[in-house]
Amino acid sequence: MNHNSTTPTGTMALVAGPHPGVTTGGDRPLRGGQTPLTGGDCPLSGGQTPLIGGDCPLSGGQTPLTGGDCPLSGGQTPLTGGDRPLSSGRTSLTGGDCPLCGVENRPHDKRYWPQYCKYFEQPTNFTTNTETMEPLEIIDRYYKKNSKAYNILVTHSQLVTKKALWIARRHPELNPDTEFIEEAGMLHDIGIIKTHAPDLGCFGELPYLCHGYLGREMLEAEGLNDHALVCERHTGVGITAEEVVKNKLPLPERDFVPESVEEQIICFADKFFSKSKDLKKEKSLTEIRNSMGRFGQRNIDRFDEWCELFL
Repeated sequence: MNHNSTTPTGTMALVAGPHPGVTTGGDRPLRGGQTPLTGGDCPLSGGQTPLIGGDCPLSGGQTPLTGGDCPLSGGQTPLTGGDRPLSSGRTSLTGGDCPLCGVENRPHDKRYWPQYCKYFEQPTNFTTNTETMEPLEIIDRYYKKNSKAYNILVTHSQLVTKKALWIARRHPELNPDTEFIEEAGMLHDIGIIKTHAPDLGCFGELPYLCHGYLGREMLEAEGLNDHALVCERHTGVGITAEEVVKNKLPLPERDFVPESVEEQIICFADKFFSKSKDLKKEKSLTEIRNSMGRFGQRNIDRFDEWCELFL
């Protein structure tokens, strides 16, 4: 600190004191604050008020120079805002990206995202954001872990989510919510357990086509209304109410068409992977278009629009 700085102009006269040029009874220390250096609040001597207000960050106080709790002493607010500094916190300074590689919009969960972070083999270097909804915890409530249905669902969902996140990162101009994509991508097929699909290890009563709106009902019961819409709207390239009636589909008479950019990205990514065969093989665009052809030209046209938008 420069004790030879000039005090601001004011009504109080400058008098001699322990700090030349500073008033002894006024309200102006060296940088225009309210407490003089002789009043017991000097931050350099362990007082409570630093030059610009708040508790002294240098002496372990609660407020850093920019406001909030001191990040250097284990407080809650880093210098750039937010509530978790890098010291044992869960969020990096950029607002939720992986503090190790910066790839994700949240720290990496070692349970199912090893392929995204090159530091995955060092799990002690990051912690899981427990405030964020964990998709596997919800899946575990409806599926027996390591059962056939569970393994198919989780593997397929991981592949779809990875593809969806890849697409999202390529198009920042669309401003996609990658954290939501990560969560909803893992949950988009949760409804299959209530359908009759023995090949997938599912022994429910309703046709497989119903898994979308059944998944919506399941996630709405969990309070995840936005995620629930992804479940309902991801089948094919979307199904209109007109198509439900025309084709006598076993669905409620309403539109099942993805609307938000996140819904569209997940729906598009889902087209590249099958649950029934070659689980881990990514389909080519030609294979997808041939499959879409069974449901009419509208489906091919919509898929091609997404190819132009997302690839």
